[in-house]
Amino acid sequence: MRYISIRDKLILNYVIIGMITIFVIGTFSYYTARKAIFNRTFDQLNSVRVFKCEQLENFFLERTRDAKLLASSEDSRMILQKLTKGNYPEIRSGKPHFNQRLVEYYINIGYYNNIYLYGAKGDVLHYSDSLQIIINDPTDKHIFKRLFERLRANDQFIFSDLIKKNKESIMYLCTPIRDKSGIRGMVALEIPITPLNKIMHDNTPKNGLGKSGESYLVGEDLLMRSKSRFIDNSVLSTKVETKAVLSALEGNAGTDIIMDYRNIEVLSSYSKLGFPGLNWVILAEIDTTEALQSISDIRNSILMISTLIALLLFIYAFIASTRFTSPIIKLKTATLKIGEGDFNPALDIKSNDEIGELVVSFRKMLEQLKKMTGELKKERFRRLRSVIDGQEIERQRLSRELHDGLGQQLIALKLKMENIKRDDQEQAHKIIMEVKDQVDLTIEEIKRMSNNLMPVVLTEFGIVNAISDLCDNISDTLKINVKFIKRDVDENMNKKTKTYIYRITQEALNNAVKYSEAQNLFVYLIQSSEYITLRIHDDGKGFDFKTAIKGPGTGLKNMQERAGILQGSIDINSKTGEGTLIVLNIPV
Repeated sequence: MRYISIRDKLILNYVIIGMITIFVIGTFSYYTARKAIFNRTFDQLNSVRVFKCEQLENFFLERTRDAKLLASSEDSRMILQKLTKGNYPEIRSGKPHFNQRLVEYYINIGYYNNIYLYGAKGDVLHYSDSLQIIINDPTDKHIFKRLFERLRANDQFIFSDLIKKNKESIMYLCTPIRDKSGIRGMVALEIPITPLNKIMHDNTPKNGLGKSGESYLVGEDLLMRSKSRFIDNSVLSTKVETKAVLSALEGNAGTDIIMDYRNIEVLSSYSKLGFPGLNWVILAEIDTTEALQSISDIRNSILMISTLIALLLFIYAFIASTRFTSPIIKLKTATLKIGEGDFNPALDIKSNDEIGELVVSFRKMLEQLKKMTGELKKERFRRLRSVIDGQEIERQRLSRELHDGLGQQLIALKLKMENIKRDDQEQAHKIIMEVKDQVDLTIEEIKRMSNNLMPVVLTEFGIVNAISDLCDNISDTLKINVKFIKRDVDENMNKKTKTYIYRITQEALNNAVKYSEAQNLFVYLIQSSEYITLRIHDDGKGFDFKTAIKGPGTGLKNMQERAGILQGSIDINSKTGEGTLIVLNIPV
């Protein structure tokens, strides 16, 4: 795995946690503000739509009152009677004719192009904007016939939908003229598109629609009934088949994010125009881009601030992690130096926290290491000296045995051989036989010495037979009762383990024979699933272990060292007058 330092990990964790926090807060702030902007914009669009709708309704109500006032005047009924009777010259010259001052007022206020009287027999009287009187225009007769039929069914007033007339979009407001016998005709006011556009197309900065917003009307044929802010000559020519229009025509009112007639995403507020006889939809819309401009600014500010905070966080993380990890790095460097054998590393670390406590503990550990290293060196020297001393003692023993045993026997053989006289055959034969016996004894001595160095029975027949043979030799030679008991011993143990167990047994038995004055010796060799256990017990006079281990002899120390090499343990328990118990445990 790639090595990553603690400092880098701390910096990385600081930055990651900080960035996650910034991301969560920024995202929450952005979407909260976005939702608030949407709600505010929709509320604003709803306000514009409702306000425009109220203006339109008031406009149509006022026009309806104008029409009813004309229709209820005595002049209109009198002129209509003359029109029905065909008294056209009298109408053109007669006075008063349809209250000329009132007609003049209606036309001059700018809401009407023309005023019409329509008789039940199909006669049309037309007052133009120049106050010219026209009777029975063929075009007018065709239009007003259908309007009069609708008015009879409605009985109050009707609005016609927008129509094209002389390249201008107009609509008619018709109100019945009554007498005692019922509806005798109607007054029709020709309303141009101009006042509607003036209401809907408000480009003042305070209209709440910004640079891209607009309010407009759409009829049930999905064509515009007021001019577009973006498309010229849009009335009765631009089709608006949007989700908002279709929903409003079904009688729904609300807000939504849609694609408008320009295929641009907008926030839209829509409803039906609440005025009888007009199946129109009113909409107030603004481009999503403009509506979200402030939130885009907020997003950019969040990104800029987040970048700045991330930079500051990285600088802080770098400084903080460096200060935090500097003592740890120094401790690491000191540890490496200690591993290389330098026990005097520089540790100029001052900290009043856990790291300070760690430094104090590290210094204590360093002192302990120095002390233990010194003791280990002394122990190593002592063990090396013990090994060398043991080798020297073994050499001395072998030297004495060779000198006192083999040497004396070989000298005796030499002297006897020199005493052989050629002229005395009988004496020579006797000496030769003695020499032969002496050679046999020498051979046995060599075998004994070789067996002490490395018994053949151990390598040839195993640990059980070697210990058993050792016990039998002591019993036969020294007349001491030695009993050997074995249980579940695996002869497949490695050679070193066999040799060390044998040497420990040999040393323990030799010590018992030499010093304990015991009459009985018991040797147990038992193997379990975890340990090989050797127990040696005698009924001798015992000894003081603490005094003996400090003495010049190396036998007890050699036993302990061999047990340690085998990663085992040896317990030597002895009291004066109570015998000695030696227990060796070696892991399987």
